[in-house]
Amino acid sequence: QQSGKFGGNFEAGLRYDHRQVNTHQTGSLNPPTSEVPPFNRGFNNLNGSIGESLIFNNLLVKFDLSSGFRSGNLAELAANGLHEGTPYWYIGNPRMKVEQCLNADVSASWQHKWLTLRGSVFRNRFHNFIYLRPTDEEYFGFPISRYEQTNASFQGFEAGASFEKNERFSFSFDYSYLDAKRDDGSWLP
Repeated sequence: QQSGKFGGNFEAGLRYDHRQVNTHQTGSLNPPTSEVPPFNRGFNNLNGSIGESLIFNNLLVKFDLSSGFRSGNLAELAANGLHEGTPYWYIGNPRMKVEQCLNADVSASWQHKWLTLRGSVFRNRFHNFIYLRPTDEEYFGFPISRYEQTNASFQGFEAGASFEKNERFSFSFDYSYLDAKRDDGSWLP
């Protein structure tokens, strides 16, 4: 009697990030009295992850739990003007907090001869999620959009199958679903 294959890997990690953003007055375009005055801000964060992958014969199962962080980029923090190539006026928010995310996902893949089946489920929980919100405001006829933050959740799944025969024929199909909503139940733009 032949015993089946069994194995696994465990991984964990920590990461510290610091980001400094310093803007300057640009003459009449960005005076201290403008809606987005010059600023100097620092962003700090510590993140981590743990994960496990297990192999049972032809089945590979993975579990992951991780945190993430993102500070606003320069446009999200300091934009105050026409977006190049579009008819939209974007306004940043220099008071933004750090965007934090906690992610959990489970995935599996099973392979037997010419058939592979795969699937995964995930959930991402965001605090201070950064997004661009269209408004009813206008500036010289240009619609204004503002960078804002909210708490939100992204969750969903992916599933698929592949058929491969003698490296001459291959066919695969996949399906994915994403649900992205704010805490109040409304959809993210």
